[in-house]
Amino acid sequence: MKPPVCVGCAAVAVRYCPHLGDPVAVRVRKPRVRGVYGGFHAPSGGVLTAASEDGFLPYGHPHAAWFLASQLVVELRRCTVVDLAAEIGGAGPGAPGAEAEAAGPGVGAHGPAAAPGPAAA
Repeated sequence: MKPPVCVGCAAVAVRYCPHLGDPVAVRVRKPRVRGVYGGFHAPSGGVLTAASEDGFLPYGHPHAAWFLASQLVVELRRCTVVDLAAEIGGAGPGAPGAEAEAAGPGVGAHGPAAAPGPAAA
């Protein structure tokens, strides 16, 4: 599930990703995986074709075999918005994840960053 991220990796993302702009950081005490977002597909002439507009499908749905998921749906409960700039500022040398900021893009506190995969899985 992504996020979560450590403070060091968040610092790297904020510094090097132009799409983040002014990100909001949230601590979540009760994340719950609820299902997936995608679309139903049906066999037609030996291939699967889209049979519906994209939408939500909860886990355990009886028609899941015909559903092509593209994103994970997670319910966030008991959330607290945190000051990301203050969190990053507190991640000085020796702080957990600080080596990720010092290492630069592509290298996280937990080793080289993995290549981006398919949408939010």
